[in-house]
Amino acid sequence: MLPAPDYTKLSREIIVELRLMAGKSDESTSQREFSSKLGYSFNQAGKWESGTTQFYWQDFTKVCDTLQISWRKHTEDALLFRTTDPNEPLHIFRVLTQFLGPIETDKLASILKRSRSSVQRLAHKQAKLDFVDFLRLIDVRPYVLQSWLGRFFDLNKFSSFAEKFRSEQLMFKGILSVPWASSVNAALGLQGYQELPMHSDDWVAQQVGLRAEDVHIALEKLMEASAIYFNGTKYVGHFQEITMLKSPEFRRVTQYLNEAVAKSFKADRQTRPDPSRPSLSSTRIYPVSADASREIADAFVEFHHRIARIIKNDSGPKDHVRAILFHCLDMSLLGERLAAPEKSPENSSKNSPKNLPDKQAQPSS
Repeated sequence: MLPAPDYTKLSREIIVELRLMAGKSDESTSQREFSSKLGYSFNQAGKWESGTTQFYWQDFTKVCDTLQISWRKHTEDALLFRTTDPNEPLHIFRVLTQFLGPIETDKLASILKRSRSSVQRLAHKQAKLDFVDFLRLIDVRPYVLQSWLGRFFDLNKFSSFAEKFRSEQLMFKGILSVPWASSVNAALGLQGYQELPMHSDDWVAQQVGLRAEDVHIALEKLMEASAIYFNGTKYVGHFQEITMLKSPEFRRVTQYLNEAVAKSFKADRQTRPDPSRPSLSSTRIYPVSADASREIADAFVEFHHRIARIIKNDSGPKDHVRAILFHCLDMSLLGERLAAPEKSPENSSKNSPKNLPDKQAQPSS
């Protein structure tokens, strides 16, 4: 079990790294020089680093603006949102709570270790968000903090979180090495599984369309990655949801699901909707402007939030695993990925689709 994360220490390490980035390539910037660069007549950087004064989210963005660091773009990429007006001040607390999905004030207060009234003030822009609180919220979901932080800095610089980041990387690498592991993890949360007297690979396999041996492989990887544990009779997942962020390596799961759907989908077969287990597919291709493309992407994000609300409010028995795939593609990208490779004497006889390089079959996630 890892010790509780020290977000205060991480915040101070980030301030130091920002100060070092402000220096020349061959020398660092002192606290006073950094403070002067930011427009302070006193040693503000020293107060931040020592914890004498609070470092707020607004202070972080001011430092980034001074250093010409694209904090808004990095945050949009990590938290899956886009602002319509880049010049409008960002209500970061609202963005964070939208990213986490519908979440009660009491839950937020527990995460932030603050009172309900202080959380409500944050929600209504009546208080500034402490940078430590930003780090706490972004770390509610596994891997998101290091995904965001890695857009700014070398993660090896943060000794206070080094062990946590390594553990998360091992967890996700293990899960991604078996793309169907996320589906198996979800099946462990079904009511039918909870009611089983003992674990059954066959039962799980039926819920997610796998073979029993594939379930066994996935469980081993999930155990190895510390994403689940065995309580003596059954497996229990640490995370009900394993979020696949916008990282290239996570596309393995998207690729697996798309290939699985393609194998089960036959264009000449009529679908028979089952009201109790509805499954739908839809494909639409339009000529659109750049503005419309961005609006469509925004609609996808809004739909994600709607799904999060539906799942949160779902009080019925969980009886099946739902896979939801979203794609919004610029078709020109497919040409780059599907272009035929140049033939060589070594591979001229190996031209079947299954032997194409992996990069040519990467779907967008």
